[in-house]
Amino acid sequence: MFNKFIKFTTLNIKKMMKKYFVILVLISLIQISCDKQENKTENSENGYELTGKVENFSDGSVVILNQLIGQNLVKKDSAIIENGEFIFKGTVPLADFYQMVFDNGLFMVFILDNKKLEFVADKSNFEGSKKINGSTDTDVLVAMTNEINNRNVIRQNLNMKVMEAQQNGDEEAMQRITKEFEASEQQSIERLKKVIAANTHSFIAAIGALNFIDPATDFEFLEKISKELNEKVPDSRYTKDLFMKINSMRVVSVGAMAPDITLPNPNGQNQSLSELKGKYVLIDFWASWCRPCRMENPNVVKLYDKYKGPNFEIFGVSLDQDGTKWKDAIQKDNISWWQVSDLQGWQSSAAAKYNVTSIPSTFLIDPDGKIIAKNLRGAALEEKIKEILG
Repeated sequence: MFNKFIKFTTLNIKKMMKKYFVILVLISLIQISCDKQENKTENSENGYELTGKVENFSDGSVVILNQLIGQNLVKKDSAIIENGEFIFKGTVPLADFYQMVFDNGLFMVFILDNKKLEFVADKSNFEGSKKINGSTDTDVLVAMTNEINNRNVIRQNLNMKVMEAQQNGDEEAMQRITKEFEASEQQSIERLKKVIAANTHSFIAAIGALNFIDPATDFEFLEKISKELNEKVPDSRYTKDLFMKINSMRVVSVGAMAPDITLPNPNGQNQSLSELKGKYVLIDFWASWCRPCRMENPNVVKLYDKYKGPNFEIFGVSLDQDGTKWKDAIQKDNISWWQVSDLQGWQSSAAAKYNVTSIPSTFLIDPDGKIIAKNLRGAALEEKIKEILG
């Protein structure tokens, strides 16, 4: 996983879902620690030859070649531009993330492996012209970078709208912006999926799948991608990580038996999901600080009032850390169904069991304890409950 991220401050938007913290990584400023025994390069005995052909750069100016290791830049080489050209030669033990920096601060992040590569750029339009020829991994990286950059521009615009709506106390505008944000995120995810699906020959696709695609909603897609990556780049650490992630998600996939949950209720008494065996149960992961959760609660209250009884119950699991805020939210939102929490936030033992990485998140289980649906909300949830209960 890309464990380093650039913080994007967005008031209420920032609080929507944990996954939006993770996907705020700006790939153009990648800080990845690659596994030092994976992603072995091709033709390592020949080494790499990276030639640069640049326009409008001064002769005699310096180009620095850095390796990106974790959060650090480690200088590996330097070259001088002469007649608009420069060259780097050497050998790397594995394909890895590198950065070229020019003396005016312009830079490019790319994947360096033991091949013949060509860098081209025009200083007068550096961002629009920079390109590494000969590196398919870099091509995939750039495609992802462009999508993440576009996503962050949209987020910045929405952030401004949120600030204005909050200042005006405009709740209707806040709801509209929330929907706009969620729609924009989904569109971006679909575009990223296309990039990943088209590039399973590259370990970058595995990194993208690990970090930007939610297995709770796109499990089948990730299974397909994992299979293709195992066929094409089986030695990559990230291919293996994705495979492990897919296997862990199978534990809570549709058709699997729901793991039991035992946590304290608001009164401090332990309650277990298994106590509700024999009923259809909606497991609802939420939190008092989660705006989409709180917006969805009135719909869940109506659903519960309509269908509660001997055949249906809701088992709420809060990812709060503040017990007082949790209890206040239960009262304010008129929640009367089962509620439990260990008040560990995202470190919740229940969230770990169910691989919950975003909220609201729901699991519908049948009287035998088998998961029959996931992440249903609003009309889709009521339609499913009506279907099974009549």
